[in-house]
Amino acid sequence: MPDYPGKLLELKGIEHISNDHYLHIRLHHQQDFDILWKVDEFTADNIKTIFKEDSPYRYRLSFSKSKETQQDQYLGILTQTFRDKSEQFFFSCSLEYMDDLNHIRKCENIVDLNETRFRNIDLSPLKNAALGEKQVATPKIPRKRNYKIAYYSIALFALVGLIFWKQFLPIGSKASINEEVSAQSADPIELSTFEEDPADISPKEDRLEETEDLDTDMVEDEVIEEIEEIYVDKDIPFLELEKLKTYEIPKGMVAITFDDGPSIYSKRIVDTLNEYQIGATFFTIGRNVKKYPDELKYIHDNGYSIGSHTMNHVNLAKSSQDKQEEEVNSSMDLLREITGVDHILIRPPYGSFNKGFERLIEENQYKIVLWNNDPEDWKVQNADKIFHHIKNTRSSGAIILLHETKPVADALPRIIEYLQGLELEIVSLK
Repeated sequence: MPDYPGKLLELKGIEHISNDHYLHIRLHHQQDFDILWKVDEFTADNIKTIFKEDSPYRYRLSFSKSKETQQDQYLGILTQTFRDKSEQFFFSCSLEYMDDLNHIRKCENIVDLNETRFRNIDLSPLKNAALGEKQVATPKIPRKRNYKIAYYSIALFALVGLIFWKQFLPIGSKASINEEVSAQSADPIELSTFEEDPADISPKEDRLEETEDLDTDMVEDEVIEEIEEIYVDKDIPFLELEKLKTYEIPKGMVAITFDDGPSIYSKRIVDTLNEYQIGATFFTIGRNVKKYPDELKYIHDNGYSIGSHTMNHVNLAKSSQDKQEEEVNSSMDLLREITGVDHILIRPPYGSFNKGFERLIEENQYKIVLWNNDPEDWKVQNADKIFHHIKNTRSSGAIILLHETKPVADALPRIIEYLQGLELEIVSLK
């Protein structure tokens, strides 16, 4: 297992304090901690060229690293994300930065961080010049970011209802409802601890007038912001494919793919992926989509990439042109019907196809996704053997071929933790 599965470094800002340069980072692991990380000017300036303050983007510093041997220069990785879009940027950095990065990765406890390099905003009572306020430790309970479509629907219905209420309800009714809501939302501790001074109690008519002035636009904005936060918080790393055929991906990344679904194991696999907040791609067979439409929708609603594995899992290299078109088009139409969006990825069964199939894919602007790491899980049907195959083969730059089976579902947590221990970014393919 890795030292720290699931450890993330979110970059919140770049500060200049007393002639020193600091990265304001939020360390996500078990609890969330805000830390000021002292870095050299060279590294800070290079990160500044990528980092955009006051933008909707979120930024994550990767534990992955590389070295340009010809120039003897180290490169760090900063991932910029917004909703379901993600982009990686490389920046030149110092050996000192790399040493600190490795120190963070290996530290078993936040208090073990080097005090000369890191100032823990949450745990120390220091007056932070960068943030302008004194902070004390406030333990946070890690959230499992597994938002369901029902939550989105509730928030949207609340917004629609609020707009309807604003436009059509009489003013007097609005005031009465607002007064009742205000009374119900009062802090129960304050009500039970303090008594009102009779002199401070305003007449009922005055209270009604005050309630009529409630800015419902502000309330609507808060609901909209909450809905946007739900979508932004679902931060799945992905790689957008450019070539017609893809066998491998850039080093420092790895793609886990699942064939032959959806199935009775789809939801379990998705829940595991959600727990570790990683990407994945599902290549589905049309006939199974018809059997398990809810499972397909569950994959889609949780933000994971979906592609076609044809309608009936036929050997396309031995199929006529008409048969190829039928297998591809019918499966893509079915995916669109259930998910409501177009899909462009396709994986030929057995990895078998011909020039006619390539022309078909190119004409429709689809992308063929193959693989370069095959544990043959369909043959061994053993969670330990599946895991040990991945552990003993090259994972950086790999597209791993798995299937929706119980042994794969059983092995998946170990596989993910092993890959995270290698500091690889586990991405969805798009």
